[in-house]
Amino acid sequence: MKKIRKQMSVLMIILTIISVGGFRVSALGAGNSISNSTAISLEKNYSGTITADNTQDFYNFSIPSSGRITLELNSYMKYIRYDVYNSSGTSIWDGDTYWEWDETSGVGQKFVDIDLTQGTYYFSAKRNESNNGIYRFKISFTSANEGFSETGTGTNNTLQTANSISLSNLYRGQIALNDDKDFYKFSISSSGRITLELNSYRLGRSDQQEGRGCLYGRRRHRAAYRRFRVARC
Repeated sequence: MKKIRKQMSVLMIILTIISVGGFRVSALGAGNSISNSTAISLEKNYSGTITADNTQDFYNFSIPSSGRITLELNSYMKYIRYDVYNSSGTSIWDGDTYWEWDETSGVGQKFVDIDLTQGTYYFSAKRNESNNGIYRFKISFTSANEGFSETGTGTNNTLQTANSISLSNLYRGQIALNDDKDFYKFSISSSGRITLELNSYRLGRSDQQEGRGCLYGRRRHRAAYRRFRVARC
C-alpha cells in the first residue's frame, strides 16, 4: 500500500508539472537574465513561477524570417509584467494582463500580435508589485513572406540601401515594430506615367485596405504587412 501511495504521489507531481489550467505545458528552470536565458521553441506552451526569490524569468527564441509573432499570455496572478527584447537586450515591447484579469476564474489572458524582422529575440515574465504565482505562454509565428529578407532594424531604410525592383512585378514587404520604413528603387526608360498598386494590412485586422501612395513612405501604423506593384502606363 505504501508503494502504491508513493507511486500515486509521483504521478500527481508529474501531472502538476505538465498541466496548468488544462493545457499541456513545459515547465522550465528559466534563466534570470538575458545572458543565461532559456531557449524555447515556437508554437509550444511553456509555464513558469514568479516568487519572492524568483522575480524574473528570461527566454530566447528565433524567427526564421520577418513576420508576426502572437503572444498567448495567461497569468494566475493579478499583476505581472511581460517584455520582448531585441538581440541587443533592449525592450521593444512590454505589457501586462491586469485589464484582462477575471476575478471569477483567477486568470488574466491576453493575445498580442507583434511584427518583427528575422532574428533572435528574448521574452521575459517579471514580478509586479508583490504578486506571486504561475504564468503560462505560447509564442506563435506567421511569416510575412517578404520579397527582400530583413534583419535587425531593417536593411533597406535609406535611399542608399534601397532594394532594386522591376516594373510590373508584385512585391511584398513588412513594416514592423523594429523596422519603420522600406525603400525601393526602379528605373523607367523614358518619360511617362507610372501606376502604383498598393495594398496594406493593418496590425490586428484581417481586412485589406487599398489606397494611394507616394514614391516613398513612412510608418503610419504600429505594424503592418504591405504589398505593391509599380507598372508603366
